[in-house]
Amino acid sequence: MTTDDPARLITEADRQRALTVLRRAAEDGRLTPTALDERSRRVREVLLVGQLDDVLEGLRPTRDTDLLWPNSERATASPPARTSTSQPALPVPAGHRADDRLVLGGGMASDKRAGVWVLPPYLRVLPRVGSIRLDCRRAHAETAVIDIEVGIGAGSVVLVLPEGWAANAERLKKGVGDVKVKVAPTPASDCPTIFLHGQAGLGSVVIRHANWFERTFTGKN
Repeated sequence: MTTDDPARLITEADRQRALTVLRRAAEDGRLTPTALDERSRRVREVLLVGQLDDVLEGLRPTRDTDLLWPNSERATASPPARTSTSQPALPVPAGHRADDRLVLGGGMASDKRAGVWVLPPYLRVLPRVGSIRLDCRRAHAETAVIDIEVGIGAGSVVLVLPEGWAANAERLKKGVGDVKVKVAPTPASDCPTIFLHGQAGLGSVVIRHANWFERTFTGKN
């Protein structure tokens, strides 16, 4: 239970933290899919802190930092770009906070990133049915640690990493599918590490370097 005023109106940040608590509980097996859906619906409907406490009864972590992996000391997002005083500040893109991740997938269709693109510090991949492919060979990683949360699904997730990049999937729970990490756990100098956590479900997760076909026809590395 929280020590916050139960009569205080909850903020959108409170609501997003609560949804994260529910997702973590489902990944840990403490909530069934039906219970997750029901409690998530209630989180979106309640207005007061006391009501939110009722929804999260028995599920809250001991500290807010327990919601994050890696924690803020290990993964600090880049600050938003400076703007002149005559112009309003631009909104920070999704993926720069743990409670505002860049979400990929989630439906029937596939999703992919390739070529030159920006890899933000926080992502959530949801391989419901389709595939998610992240080709990072020409991607710009904004931080030394990339936190990728994998949601339960039946599709596939493929990460193609440049040489020197590392990956750690020790906190990613296996389901029926496979989890294969074919890159080093320790990065080369000035290269990032990708941490994956969550649950693979029925799908598969593969982290590897480029194969012969990709090196020959879709760029180097």
